[in-house]
Amino acid sequence: SDVARCGTGSLAATASTTSPTPTFNWYLNSNDITPLQSGATYTVSSLTTTANYFVEVVSLTCVSERKQVNFTRYEPASVSIGGALTL
Repeated sequence: SDVARCGTGSLAATASTTSPTPTFNWYLNSNDITPLQSGATYTVSSLTTTANYFVEVVSLTCVSERKQVNFTRYEPASVSIGGALTL
């Protein structure tokens, strides 16, 4: 599923399946040939903007369709203080 965080920093998504002996492959684009990484968990170490990645599972000799996973970064809330201060 999609993951999100507030502010800049690392963010991880973990894929799962009930298929036997799974291998998860993570891609930057849906049609890439070479995965960025293999493994159930993919971590973006310094997420500065929203990014999308794709994951597939290989089980035995079957390959799933790739599923898009959205890594979303929300901007931290800001505080404004107005008015005059009188001492």
